[in-house]
Amino acid sequence: MKDKDLTVSTVRLAPDRFVVFVDGPDAYAPYAVLHEAGVKRTAYETVTDGTIVKRPDWEELTNLDGDVLLYVSASGFESGPDDALEKQVTENPLWQLLPAVQAGRAHRVDRGPWQSFHGISSANRILDDVERYILADE
Repeated sequence: MKDKDLTVSTVRLAPDRFVVFVDGPDAYAPYAVLHEAGVKRTAYETVTDGTIVKRPDWEELTNLDGDVLLYVSASGFESGPDDALEKQVTENPLWQLLPAVQAGRAHRVDRGPWQSFHGISSANRILDDVERYILADE
């Protein structure tokens, strides 16, 4: 990565909650791919213990202060309601306060590879997102 100071936040939008898969020793595969690609996450999203996820509430969402924000809208097993969930969250004034949102650097990524990781093909799609949304912004 060109800009070592660029930080990236990630979040999964789910009904009535947020899920942040952290960067750490036990990171879920898509986020381990980010780590291996040299993507720097925020301090809030980086752990040294076995934590895999954090579940911030609206007030804690301000911890997602990365320069770029990648988010997955996943309302459940069916993808149909995902757009409505995204609209509900992204129109909230607290979401609008996030630095990446204000800078126009918040990007929805496909739920498939980010939530249902299936090996090399998913890893390649995540790397495509890194190139499209992180490297292109540098």
